[in-house]
Amino acid sequence: MVAKMKLKSVAYLGPAGSNSELALRELLGPETAVACFSIAEVFRTVAGGEADAGLVPIDNLVHGPVTETLDQLLEHKGR
Repeated sequence: MVAKMKLKSVAYLGPAGSNSELALRELLGPETAVACFSIAEVFRTVAGGEADAGLVPIDNLVHGPVTETLDQLLEHKGR
């Protein structure tokens, strides 16, 4: 079991009820989830201080690596 982190808010690739939100709630508990419409928005939300952390996909069973996430990690230097 993963130890639950204490975060006030976590941005995730929405909408509500998505696999990302379900994973967020399973891993981190009922923290305030901030739904975002794109991976770039998740990164902007965290960078702007509107969320303590972000949850984004890095791989997809059908399409492989999620290049938008990889691009955003490079742009934001892994922060």
